[in-house]
Amino acid sequence: MPEDWDRLRKKAEDNFEMAEHLLKDHPNAAANRLYYALYQLLKARYKLERLNPSQLVYHSRYTKKTKQDDDKDDYYRHEVVGWWDNLRKIGHDRRRKLVRECFSARKVADYFPRDVDRDALEGIFGQVRAMVADLLVELETDANKPSER
Repeated sequence: MPEDWDRLRKKAEDNFEMAEHLLKDHPNAAANRLYYALYQLLKARYKLERLNPSQLVYHSRYTKKTKQDDDKDDYYRHEVVGWWDNLRKIGHDRRRKLVRECFSARKVADYFPRDVDRDALEGIFGQVRAMVADLLVELETDANKPSER
């Protein structure tokens, strides 16, 4: 189990709870919190698999791996966390579209003048809830398995 697992789990649970609370009246804030709930759990999953940032695939026209990335073993870039090849390494490549939708909604919420589409966000909320639940179970289960980690 990553040594900061309790902190990452608590952050993810808090973020998801706040996203649910904010969804009806504050879709921008909800999109931000929903994405971060996924981000914290995906980061924990990579750490559990001992995949630090320097071992993940950098594939983006905007994100190029740098020497500084190799020096930061605990910072997982957002573009890297959700990249399909990295999700494949932890068994979640089938959900890459969902992760990308959350990431895109978060970018709209945080950086663009338009608002997040509440109906679209509501449309993916159940899928994100299921992914969060699956990740929590996986992390608990895998962390308690005897292994060579």
